[in-house]
Formats: sequence, structure tokens, C-alpha cells
Amino acid sequence: MAGGNVVAAAGSEVQDWNGHFSGSLSNELFSPVIFDKSDDTPTSLYRTLRLPGFPDNLMTGPVVMNTGSGWQEIVMPVVITNPGCYRISDNYTATSAETGLLILSSNVIIDGNGHSFTGNTQNSSIGVVAISNETSLANISVTNLLTETCYIGIIFDHITGGEISHTRHNDALAGILTYNSKFVNVSNNTVTGSRVDEYNDGVFGIVGMNSQDLIFESNIISDTTPSVQDITSYGVCLINCTKTDVKRNEIYGPINMGIFSELFDGFKADQLDISDNQVLFADMYGIAIVDGQGIINNNSVGASGYGILLMMDNSTVTSNHIYDNLKSGLVILGANLTLSSNNLMNNTINFWIEGEKIDNYLHHIDRTNIVDGRPIIYLRETSDDSIGLADDPAMVIVASSDNVSIQNVTTGANYAGIILANVTNATVSRVSDVGSLAGLVTFWSHDTSITDSISSKNKELGYGIFDSAGFNVTRCDISDTSGIGYLIHNSEMVYLNSCHADDFNQTHDNEDLIGIMSDTNSFVVIENSSISGKPYNGISLINTDNLSVNTSFIADSKEDGVYCADSREVSVNNSILAGNKRTGISLVNSTGFLMNRNFILGNAASGLSLNDAKESKITDNFFNNTRNVEFSNENPDTRWNITLTPGKNIMGGSYLGGNFWANPEGSGFSQTHPDRGDGICNAPFVMNYDNIDHLPLTVPSGLVTPDFIADQYSGTPPLTIRFTDKSTGSPTQWNWTFGDGSRSYEQNPVHTFNGIGRYSVTLEVTGKNGNQGTLRKPGLIDVNSGRVTGPNGMLWVTSNPQNATIFLDGKFIGQTPLKATGIRAGSHQIMATYEGYQKWTGRVQVIANQFTYVPKILLRREYV
Repeated sequence: MAGGNVVAAAGSEVQDWNGHFSGSLSNELFSPVIFDKSDDTPTSLYRTLRLPGFPDNLMTGPVVMNTGSGWQEIVMPVVITNPGCYRISDNYTATSAETGLLILSSNVIIDGNGHSFTGNTQNSSIGVVAISNETSLANISVTNLLTETCYIGIIFDHITGGEISHTRHNDALAGILTYNSKFVNVSNNTVTGSRVDEYNDGVFGIVGMNSQDLIFESNIISDTTPSVQDITSYGVCLINCTKTDVKRNEIYGPINMGIFSELFDGFKADQLDISDNQVLFADMYGIAIVDGQGIINNNSVGASGYGILLMMDNSTVTSNHIYDNLKSGLVILGANLTLSSNNLMNNTINFWIEGEKIDNYLHHIDRTNIVDGRPIIYLRETSDDSIGLADDPAMVIVASSDNVSIQNVTTGANYAGIILANVTNATVSRVSDVGSLAGLVTFWSHDTSITDSISSKNKELGYGIFDSAGFNVTRCDISDTSGIGYLIHNSEMVYLNSCHADDFNQTHDNEDLIGIMSDTNSFVVIENSSISGKPYNGISLINTDNLSVNTSFIADSKEDGVYCADSREVSVNNSILAGNKRTGISLVNSTGFLMNRNFILGNAASGLSLNDAKESKITDNFFNNTRNVEFSNENPDTRWNITLTPGKNIMGGSYLGGNFWANPEGSGFSQTHPDRGDGICNAPFVMNYDNIDHLPLTVPSGLVTPDFIADQYSGTPPLTIRFTDKSTGSPTQWNWTFGDGSRSYEQNPVHTFNGIGRYSVTLEVTGKNGNQGTLRKPGLIDVNSGRVTGPNGMLWVTSNPQNATIFLDGKFIGQTPLKATGIRAGSHQIMATYEGYQKWTGRVQVIANQFTYVPKILLRREYV
């Protein structure tokens, strides 16, 4: 993978979708840390560690020349200039910036004999240094030595062939360092604790830099995180290393990064083998590989921030056990990886795959990769394929394919429940995701439909459509998201119909909570949809052309119902914008805005805010806010009325002209100016010198006309619907009947339909002069969308634990939580099973045309 900023930095502006959605939503809880190759990263780890005066301060002891063939006893500090076998005979405590043992010869074996070299926090002492200033030394071995409170325990610099084994290092800036070396085996060593000084921002257990053919094996590294802020601690750190094996090491926190490898200066590395390691309690990354290729096999990484992060290509990732990580389990940011037999369990976000080009989604991923007991389903370069209930996927990824169907599946706790990358003619239907970063995301895809699907508790967004065209999203619901409900970026011809977003998670930064976000798009339609539940903005439109919002309900936002900036040819029609904490609609530097037949009610700051809005046309709207319009700048070309034209206006009058201007106190312009005889006020409404409604509407004398809308029109019972009165003529009484024997006398009632079927809703209104009007909408509410009729009913089953398998009369019908339709009315035997739990059986009476609830099934564990 090429250098550069691979992952978008957390905290960038919400409209900047570089790197898709991962880091751009300011969600620091889940966005991977950026690895920035543009920094002036030192190519010498000595400069990274800032060793004072190195190597001048190393010549601190007497020179020893071994003239015999056996072991020679030595006392630290000492300089070795001849080959031979040397045994340390005593402990030594440094009094200055000393080096315990300096090796300047090849073919040297050092046996520490269990003795120790101790520095102190006031100097930069080093335990052992083997170094060549000209040609490489060869065949250096150091074993059985303890260093304490040293700057670095052992350094191998320009060594070919060597071994560091069975040594221990306590409280060092770096325990063991190999630099510009090859064929060095570092095994069975222990590094614990750490020390820092004012010059350094890193602490290292075992380090390899600019080296090759290294073996780091069976070492134990623990507790290397200092209590100082802004210090990063590494267990095993590889910088520009190739043909390196990191195997069977045990790394325990507290630590920031367990195993870390990165390449700089165009260095190309391969044959990296990270296998059979155990990493626990790394608060940033258990294993993080930036560039290079190789094998990541059979590692166990748990209780960390991110388990394993791989920014590498053409590599194999197999049989890793990744569990209990607080941010993400396995993060794949490279290309052409082979994944098999990986087990991800109980990570907040289990599997994360992302990239800025299609190659980042072209991998080899089989169904042996398991997330919380269920497979990852991956389809690549296929046609006419389908995924359904029997596949039981934890996640679905489809890349470079066409005519793919995904239906009746439940996903969760991954980067996305479903990813479509370069896919054409896909159908996604009746899909549910809980707790992923996103419910569904699609990149570079075309001509796809998403229907009757639910996404909840998502960490960043419900559905994301990026760089795509021809999308139809119908009857989809987003709830309890911590970010954006529907995000559309750099796409065209996207249609959202009967979609909803509500109940936003208020524990996160409010600016992240947006119902629908459209950024850099064209030809987008939002219809029959609703946004509520305290988002920051209901709908945000940035740099968008030709977008329309029709017959939608947008309420209760913490800022604006609709926020539109730097956009062109946007329209909002036949919609309700109510109860938003700032404005109903806010226009900033936008051109060609059209607003027609909307109800803008009860918005706290203003109904409409204009800031450099050009060529706007705002007619036949009902305004009822304490302040209906505010101007940040003059908007001289805004049109507030059309020429008087015959036709029924929003107040039920016989002519179209301007707008109805009211306020909650009843003292609004249209409320206090009489009808001149045609439903138009007897004077123009002057907002300022350049903004005048010449034909403001009023209530036609003595006329009341009933009208109403609902926030949704179909769903499964119990179906709770909010009805909004849109009657004109200032009625004083309301009489609702809902078609199920119930009625209400409230102006804007909320009613719950429990039975299955179609219901006609009727509203009768009465005016202050006794005038009445009645409106009946036949078959308006479709409970369960008409799928269950006649002698059938529905069944709702829940259990503890969830995902229990449910059989009805011996036939499999799904897993809990379960809403089953088309169940024959009458008595049935029901059975619930779950591996490791006792089987549960009972009977249930299903009633025709109704929803039957089975009390939560409590399964008992099996005990052997």
C-alpha cells in the first residue's frame, strides 16, 4: 500500500467525507489513529531515542582481550575487542552515563551469569552495546543478564548473526534494540516497566530497525506504559524490517501498542510473519501493521482498544482469536488479503473493512471467518447470487458484482451490516442491523433498491450512499443512532420514500446527530418521510443540486429542521416543520430555493432564516412561529407571492397568492387582518423594504376545511401513529375516528393500531361559527402492509438469551427476537432451543388478524 494518510483523521468537518465515513464524523471512540507518512520521521532510531553523545559515551571501561580458549571472567564496565567467551562475575551499578559492556569484535559470547547492570534515572546508561563503525560484526551472543533502570538494555548495531536470549530488562526506555542488523535471534527475554526522559515520546520493549531476517520469539513484555502523558509504549516495534518472524511472544498491558510494524522512506518489506502471539490490555492496538506483506496467523488479541489493524496488501490473515476489544476487533485497510478461520468475539465493532478504492474491498474471505458465532458472507465478482435467512450472516460484503439479492438477514456489531462496493442491480430487503458502525454502506454502486429494513444503535450512521447512482430507499427505519441517519455523498438520482429516523442517541456530540445528510449530490428526492427524536439538524443539505423534500415530517431538532448551504434548486413542499429548537428552515448562500404548501409551526428562533438566499420563491405556506422570518442579510430577490390565481390555497381559500402569517398568541398579520373578499388580507405584509408579501392569505370568512396527515402509513402492530391536523379556517373542535372503534377529540392525536388490516380514518372539524366539514380517507393505515389477511395472525417471540431458534408445530420459523407473519389462527405448539441451554416448549393461541405476544422465554443453562 502506498504511503500517505490512509485513514481520515478523527475530528474533521462533518461535510468532509475523505476516507468515507470512518474518521470524518468526529467519533474519536471508533476512528483508527492516522499514520501520517508525511512527517519528517527520523531514519535512525538513535535519533528517535535521542541517545546523548552516542556512541562517544560508550568507551567507559577497560579494554579486555581474551587470549585463552575457555571462559574468561570479566567485571563491568568493560570493552571487548577480541573474539572469545566471556562470563560476567559480579553486579554493577553505574554512577554516570556508562555502558556496562561494549563489544567491538566478532565471534563473542557473553554469559551474564545472572548478574545485573543497574543505571539510574539521572543518566543515560546502557547495559550492552555490540557495534561496528565500519563493517558488520558477526556472531555475537548475549545471554543470562539483567539490566535495570537503563536507557537501553541491549543494543545490536550492524550485527550479522547473533543471539540475545534469557535476558531481563526492567525500567528501560528500550529493553532490546537491533539496528541495521540481520540474522539475529531475540528469544526468551523479559522486558517490564519503563523509564522516560524529557527528550523522548516513546517507550519500547523490543525494537528492530532497518534490519532483516530477525526472529523475535517467546519473549515476555509487560507493564511498559509510563504514567507520563503523550508517551507511546510499544511491546515489539519493527521499523523498516523485512523477513522478520515475531512468534510466540506474550505481551501484557498496560501498554499502548503490542506489536507494531511500519515502513518509511519508500522501504519495501515482505515475508513478515506475526504468529502465535498473545497480546492483552493494549489500550491502542494489539497488533498494528502499516505497509508490507506477510502472514498474520494464530494470534490471540484481547481486551485492547483495537485488536488487529492491518494496512498491508497481498497478505494472509488466518486463525486469529480476537476478543473483548473496546473499539474494534480486526481492521482491514489494505488490498488482496486472504482471510480464513478468524474468530472475532465480543468486540464493540468486530470486523472493519474500509478503503478509498475498490481494491480495498477485493479480498479472499471465506465463511470460516466467524463473528460472535456467525459467518462473514463475502461475495466477489459474482452475478445472480442471493443471501437469505439460512445463511445467518453476521456481516455481508459484496464487491464488483451484479444482480445480488440480500433478504431476511440480521447483522450487527461490525463496520457495517452490509457493504456494497462496485455493485449493480442489488436488492436489499427486510434486513436488520443492530450496533454496527453503520447499518448499510455502498460505494461506487448503481441501480439498487433497499426496502423494509431497520438499522438501530449504530455508532456513526444508519445508511451511507457514497459515489453511487440510481438508489431507491423505501420504508426503512433508523433509530437510536449516535450519528447520521441517512448519509448521501457525491451521488445522484437517489430516492428516499417513507423513510424514518428518530430517537437519536444523545450521549454523543449533538453536532454529529443528523437525520438525513446530503453532501455534493444531485437529483435527490425525499418523500413521505419523518425525522424526529432530537437530532442536531433534521435534514442537512451541503453543496447539493436539484433536491426536493415532499410530504415529510421534520420535528424536534436541536437546531434546524432543514439546513441548506451552498446549494441550488432545492424545494420543500407539502411538509411539516415543527418544534425545532432554532429554525424550521435555514438557507445559507443558496440559489433557487422553492418552498410551497408547508406548515412551519412552533420553531423556537424562527420559522425561516435567510442568509444570502438568492432567487427564492416562498408561497402558499402556513407560518405560525413567534418569529416567522429572520434575515441575516438582505434578500431582495425573494418572491413571497405569485400573481393572484384561482385555486385552493393552504387555508382553503379560492385563490393562490402569498402565505399565511400567524403566531402562537393569535396576533399574527394574517390572524388580525380581515379578508378583503377573496381569502386575501386587506393589506400587504411588509417584512422589510425588499421583502413584501403582497397577497398574504387569511382565513376565508366562515369556512372550515378538514385535512390531516400521518407521520407513517404502514407497519407491523402495535403501530403507533401521530396524526397532524392541517385543517383550514381555524376550527375549534375535532372529532377523529380511526376505523377500529376508537375515537379522539384532540387536535393532533397519537393512536396505536393493534390489529392487522387496513383502517379508514375520518376527521370532522367544527368552526367558531358552527360550520363543519368532514374528511374520510379510506384504507389510509395499512397494518402489516396487508400481508396477513383472513384466518391468519402474527406472532411476536422474545427470549433470554436472544437468537434462540423457534419451531412452531415442529417447523422452523426463525430466531428471536422474532416477528412472524402469516401464522394460521388457532392453537400451536411452540419450542425454543439454544446451544448449551435446556429446550423450552409451550403452547400459544394465535388470533386471526391480531398480533399475539409470547411472554419472554427464559431459557435455563444445561449443567453436565
